Amino acid sequence: GASSGQFLSQGGVAAEGIVREWETSQMLRIPPDSSRHKWSFEYVPKSGDRRGEIEFSFDETTWKIPVGEEHAEVGATFNRFGIFNDQIPGRAMVAYFDDLLVNGEKEGFSVDPGWEGKGNHGVFEDDVLYGSNDFGYSRTNYTGGEPGEIGGRFWRVEGAVETQYKGYYGDDIGILGLDQRLEARGKIAIPLFSIDTGMHIGFFNSNEQGWMPVNFIGVNLDSLTSSGRFFMPMYGTESYRAHQHPHGSPWFMGGDEVHDFSIVYDPEGAEGRGSIAVTLGNQSGKIDLPEGAKEEGVVMDRFGLFNMQDNNGKHCEIYLDDLEYTVGRYPSDIHEE
Repeated sequence: GASSGQFLSQGGVAAEGIVREWETSQMLRIPPDSSRHKWSFEYVPKSGDRRGEIEFSFDETTWKIPVGEEHAEVGATFNRFGIFNDQIPGRAMVAYFDDLLVNGEKEGFSVDPGWEGKGNHGVFEDDVLYGSNDFGYSRTNYTGGEPGEIGGRFWRVEGAVETQYKGYYGDDIGILGLDQRLEARGKIAIPLFSIDTGMHIGFFNSNEQGWMPVNFIGVNLDSLTSSGRFFMPMYGTESYRAHQHPHGSPWFMGGDEVHDFSIVYDPEGAEGRGSIAVTLGNQSGKIDLPEGAKEEGVVMDRFGLFNMQDNNGKHCEIYLDDLEYTVGRYPSDIHEE
């Protein structure tokens, strides 16, 4: 099965692209101030060549949102109307609903309607609290073969203010820069990748990672669309930082599948500006460095993993094994050869 949704901007426009590309002041925001709102939605099934469409209204504004072609083809079956919690890690909210009109039937809730409830009054101990990273060496074998791999649970966090939740696990590789060819390859397993999560794999600096990472060559795994999660080549110098556009990058869905992956930085690529090529299974992606980035350079002293440090989000589980990667030379004041 698959699912999708649509973020909304003000004025009845269903915003396109990815969230971080929008002007945030234009997004529809509902403040948690106990205000009362009117809303409605109606699904109109497809007819002829036209896709099905959802018409959603909130207060005085209406949006028309087409159902994805693939989702319309697969179809869906419903046997309840009601409310349920967002079933991925996160935080709490309080909301109340009244005066419902569902397919012509009114419900004012003057008395208990006797709706079916399941888990709606549950109390339990949450053993995966926000920010509780748990990654490093692991005696598991998600990537197959004998037990033993690296990885674990990574939380997407607000790196600028939640420095206590920032974390990395990496090998001391000496010093690497953009004048050298850099390569890394191995196996990757992604048993869990929630919406609104992310992490990084690659060459980085142990002093600081951040968002977007500085002194970094590697990949950013992010969950930006209903079509999948993305494995995007990324670089970061002090002045130049970017990743390949998600829709041109390899993508994956969390699950039991194990993929081969590779990361290759070629200093002679892009007519000498430098380029990063990545593979995930039989998919590939590439991003070229702009003029000036290679000359500005980077200082990278670790190869490994770190959590995404841009905003408070959800968590993922990633595991790597059978790794091969470039190791740099050690300056004499760092390491005695």
